[in-house]
Amino acid sequence: MTFTDFDFLFRFLPVFLFVYYLAPAVVRIYVLIAGSYFFYALFDIRFCLILLLLSLWNYALVGLVRRGNRRAFAAGVTVDVASLVLAKAFGAVGGPAWMPVGMSFYVFRMLFFLADGYRGKMKKEPTLPDSLAFFCLFPQLLSGPIMRYADFERSSAFREPAEATGWRRRLRNIFVRLENGLTWLIFGMAAKVLLADHLRSLWNALYGIGYESLSTPLAWLGVYTYSMELYYDFWGYSLMAAGVGVMIGLPMIENFRQPYAAGGVSEFYRRWHVTLGDFFRENVYIPLGGSRNGWLKTVRNLGIVWLLTGLWHGITVNFLFWAGAVLFMILMERELKDRRSRLLHLVGRLHVLVGIPLTWLMFAVSDTERLSAYFQRLFPIREAVGTVYDGDFLKYVSAYGIYLFFSLVFMIPSVYHYFERHRRTPAVTAGLTALFVLCLISLARAGGNPFLYLQF
Repeated sequence: MTFTDFDFLFRFLPVFLFVYYLAPAVVRIYVLIAGSYFFYALFDIRFCLILLLLSLWNYALVGLVRRGNRRAFAAGVTVDVASLVLAKAFGAVGGPAWMPVGMSFYVFRMLFFLADGYRGKMKKEPTLPDSLAFFCLFPQLLSGPIMRYADFERSSAFREPAEATGWRRRLRNIFVRLENGLTWLIFGMAAKVLLADHLRSLWNALYGIGYESLSTPLAWLGVYTYSMELYYDFWGYSLMAAGVGVMIGLPMIENFRQPYAAGGVSEFYRRWHVTLGDFFRENVYIPLGGSRNGWLKTVRNLGIVWLLTGLWHGITVNFLFWAGAVLFMILMERELKDRRSRLLHLVGRLHVLVGIPLTWLMFAVSDTERLSAYFQRLFPIREAVGTVYDGDFLKYVSAYGIYLFFSLVFMIPSVYHYFERHRRTPAVTAGLTALFVLCLISLARAGGNPFLYLQF
């Protein structure tokens, strides 16, 4: 059950919210835990035990960790990382059925939990219910974002006694949360269902043709199609997760900040999957020394970060190619910056608009032979092996042009900022209502497509 399933939208979420807000504020934390484990059990009840055991393990250590006990911190990190590595190894050998859904995300949340405790970034020692709820939050359980415990501490719905304010004010606060959350939920659903899912149909059509038979214009269209599909799929999920979180009183977690408006690859990845970038920067790059100890150590530190990032996504060679290509572009930009070259801005924008989409191709195609065939069609130095239909580009542009057009429109930062500023106006509300209806119609026809990041 994903966020775009009718069962989630019209059964689980309304029933959960009704029970959650009907319960006294001090009880809501337990409702959240029960609802989250029920949600996770719908995927595979076997993996609930792994989540629970790791949650209890991290909670048992956090008191010692907050008092500066290095052995407790090391033990917690070792068990968390080892569990994730073993799960990914079993998943690689036995298939997705052996990899707990969302484990990469909740384990990283546990690592952040211990790291923040060790660095004194927690206001007070977490209770057992708070810890269990933080680790199993159903809005973020499957594909993130990787929330900080400090953000969880700021949540309001189960922090204040229900008697603190009058019932009218409490009711008003609930409706404000629901309204704000629903706005982000619908916007994210539109990005996922109306853009990402239709772009996926185009990408799948290219696979059906055979990469060796693509014309060069269609091959380039495919590169940008997959880039936009991945962006709107993951951005849409993040907005939906944030929206559901806002509904239950969590703060808004911004996981994407218009990454394609970035001036270079380093800035791109500070805007893309922000919470994952924060994790690696604070817990790997900076502890290794960051960029403070000379060029060679900076290269080493960046290499370790991107090696771990590639392995986090998967242990197949294509993810290492992807991480290596990203690292190469980052090092090139740093070299130009150190020389104060006027080429930096031009090279940075080319990397974002051309280099990044090409690296996503390595992300998408795991088979090295197919990947090689695709690059041969992008750069047709040799004659094509298969039969190429010269009119294929116009055929698919005419069929998917509307989705490609709006995908480009919503990459413009000012368009999104307009929505942010005016999302409560009647015109935007009417537009969101229309988008929600269109999403439901599209889901009913297509049967729903899973989110891409569920596989990680």
